[in-house]
Amino acid sequence: MRKLILPVAVVVFGFTGCNQNEEKTSSVFSTSGFDVYVERGPILGSSVTDGDGNRAYDIGGGKYRFQNEPKYPIVADGGVIDTNGNSLIDENDTELTFPMRSYKKERVTLLGHLIEDEEVKNALMEVLDITDESQLLLLPSESEKVAAITNVLFGELLDNEGVKPEDLITPSLIRSLENDIDILVAKYESSTDFIQDFREDERAKAMAKGKVLGANGKKKFEDKIHGMVDLDSIPLSDLTDSMKDTMTYLLNYTKMSKNLYTTFNSSFSNDFLEKSANGESKHMEAVEALVSRYDLNVSNSDYDSTYTAYESE
Repeated sequence: MRKLILPVAVVVFGFTGCNQNEEKTSSVFSTSGFDVYVERGPILGSSVTDGDGNRAYDIGGGKYRFQNEPKYPIVADGGVIDTNGNSLIDENDTELTFPMRSYKKERVTLLGHLIEDEEVKNALMEVLDITDESQLLLLPSESEKVAAITNVLFGELLDNEGVKPEDLITPSLIRSLENDIDILVAKYESSTDFIQDFREDERAKAMAKGKVLGANGKKKFEDKIHGMVDLDSIPLSDLTDSMKDTMTYLLNYTKMSKNLYTTFNSSFSNDFLEKSANGESKHMEAVEALVSRYDLNVSNSDYDSTYTAYESE
């Protein structure tokens, strides 16, 4: 009998945490592909493609993975701006209504999209009082200045929905917003948690302008992002005993993982643990749907007995 064991390293990582910026500035090559970040706040469920039309898959939290090194530009089209950073679609999140492009870096952002225009780039650097162009390629979560100007420009885009960023955001507009940008830069640079302030400002701006998803928009994007399909419309396959055994194992493994993460998070209130619990919930729902579709009896399995024993402790 295989025991249901959640790897200790995963739990320990949740307690020790990680520096968000260090993680994002390390090599973008993972063991299984090339990772890119799409951020206004984190963008969930976007269609992310490279210059050859290859598509990246969403691995959560605004992070996407190409199988091989992508050809630029990388384009992120549509999706949901995760305004509270919990990696879930909420009614107060807002839709990304314009595509964003990256021409030279693994970060797809509004500023990275805009700086292909030399005059716009110069205006951004002037208003932010920076001399290094690479600073404009940081994520909002990596730079107080990038966060501030992104929030101000986002407000302009909300007021002019349907207008492309490159058509709306001109050097003269950027310079006219300099005072608003300076106020936010000062706020974020003096904050003990500028990322949280950035998210709250982002959410408040969208709510004030009536641009949040609401219940209907939330459901629409949940269905899209989680790839919901009508399983009954897909012909059943013949499952071997090994396949049935694996499905049973996965169901009980995800149950245990979800409950472990949830229990630890209730005691330690860790973002990693909360996101992991939410992710395991989605995994469990997906496996449950397959178990139901194939009418598998998993209640008397060895794995179920192990899980029940765990629950009772």
